[in-house]
Amino acid sequence: MKRIQPLAFTTADSFSRLQRGLISNENSCPLVQADAATTGDGRHTGNSQFLATELWEASHADGCLAHRIRKYNSCLKMLPSAHRHSSSDLPRHWIVLPRSVQAAALTRPLLKHLLPSHVGFFPNAARHQVHRPQGVDQTIFKYCIRGKGWCELGGHRFEITPGELLVVPRAMPHSYGSTAKHPWTIYWFHAIGDHVDLLLGELGVSIQRPVVYIGKRASLVGLFEELRQVLEDDYSPPRLLYASQLLTHLIGLMIQLRRESPRDTPNAQQRILSSIAYMKDHLDKSLDVEAVSAMAGVSTSHCSQLFRRITGYSPKNYLTRLRIHRATQLLNTTSFSVKIISHMVGYTDPLYFSKTYRLINEISPSEYRRAHGKPRMVERDFDTTR
Repeated sequence: MKRIQPLAFTTADSFSRLQRGLISNENSCPLVQADAATTGDGRHTGNSQFLATELWEASHADGCLAHRIRKYNSCLKMLPSAHRHSSSDLPRHWIVLPRSVQAAALTRPLLKHLLPSHVGFFPNAARHQVHRPQGVDQTIFKYCIRGKGWCELGGHRFEITPGELLVVPRAMPHSYGSTAKHPWTIYWFHAIGDHVDLLLGELGVSIQRPVVYIGKRASLVGLFEELRQVLEDDYSPPRLLYASQLLTHLIGLMIQLRRESPRDTPNAQQRILSSIAYMKDHLDKSLDVEAVSAMAGVSTSHCSQLFRRITGYSPKNYLTRLRIHRATQLLNTTSFSVKIISHMVGYTDPLYFSKTYRLINEISPSEYRRAHGKPRMVERDFDTTR
């Protein structure tokens, strides 16, 4: 990691160059970010926007050159050495909600579940590296659209390529950065709120598996851009509510794409989708995981893995839900008895069907029929042997 050294300018011209390039969207600066943290003696350092402002004011302070350099170096000492970006050529523009705004927002019922605390975009981020031995108190999401990056988390090193999402859980020590040969371009945000951990479970990420493939989608980029624009000007409650709902949409789309975009050959995915179509058309047949795997031409374990990515369920669980869903439709639209309907959706034992139906819908098929469906027909009117 590069270490930031105190400045020792000998001419007014060299310090003037620092002034022009210190905080600029176009020019570079040795300071890229220091998230809210504390120094070794417990002093609060504040967030990156605060530090950037302090350093800018230090470089433009009144008085002689020596006084301005001393003030700049004094501000510089506020940065914890092991908690910073080390790139010298990242864009300066990103958004960080002040700590006071975050704290106030998390007390509001409509904001406490999910909120972006940081939002940014780093194009072609050469030499971008971050090292955080203590982690941060937000969950980090980085979506790579070009180039390559890496992450060290939980004692393992992971590679991030285009179309992949890196998720670093809160409070976890980590390092990440861009590769030298193929610098990454990333959209990113930090998320806070009491629903974040639940969403990570839906997304299928963990310390052991922090990188997932969600594909390269313009819809994702559009939501990232909108999220940045919403928080560009102010942090008023209406803006924060809009940002919270946008973030919910963005993560929800990531979850959907994660399941629809498995990194397998198109043929493997298509065969699984064909198996699902077959299941829907043959709910009255006896099907098991082995039969579905054989139809897809993949192993049982691989079939289960693909099924979970695409549907969110195991093959057996998904088939059960298809059958119960179809049974509900028949209860709503026909007068067939529960016994007949159970046979139509693949159950030979009506009692087992009723038990499964109650397990999923928290109501028996007979109770559902009385509340929502048509009166059952007399059983002798339907001969299942024909």
